[in-house]
Amino acid sequence: MTTQQQLDRLTQIAGTTLDSIHALERTTAALAQTAERHDREIGALIAISEQNAANWKNLERQWQAYLQRIPPQ
Repeated sequence: MTTQQQLDRLTQIAGTTLDSIHALERTTAALAQTAERHDREIGALIAISEQNAANWKNLERQWQAYLQRIPPQ
């Protein structure tokens, strides 16, 4: 293999490597966006869960108050 052929081959390898790096950059950016979106979704779910817990506590208090108003039989 001549020097020029070796240089051509190395240039081709460098180009392929660069293409792979760009593809990995795009994939990494997409994964980062997905992770951020999931973080927001998890935050929203936590807020809903906290609200539900408060609602259940309130319902429990109301239920206990109702039961106390019922005369014993």
